[in-house]
Amino acid sequence: MRKVQLKRIIAKVLLSEEKGMTAQEIYGKLTYKDLSKIKNTQHISNIIKSMKGVNKMKNSFGIRYDGSKYPAVSYSIGNIEDIRKIGGLK
Repeated sequence: MRKVQLKRIIAKVLLSEEKGMTAQEIYGKLTYKDLSKIKNTQHISNIIKSMKGVNKMKNSFGIRYDGSKYPAVSYSIGNIEDIRKIGGLK
C-alpha cells in the first residue's frame, strides 16, 4: 500500500470530526510536522481518492478570504473498519 503515513495522518484528522470536513479544514488541522509531508489541499484530495471507507459529499461550502462562498467537497468516515485497516489507528 502506498502513502500509508499520509493516509494515516488524514484518517486521524477525519476521525476527530464526525460531521465531515473539507480539504481546507483538514489542511488547517495538520501539525507543522505533518505539513512537511502534505503540500496543499489538492494533495489531500488526491490521497483521499485512494482511501477506502471515506465518503465524499458535495453539499458543503468553503469560504474565501473576502467572505464569499464557493461549493466544496466534504469528506467523512463511511466505514470505520476500512479506516482501521490502515494501521496504527485505535
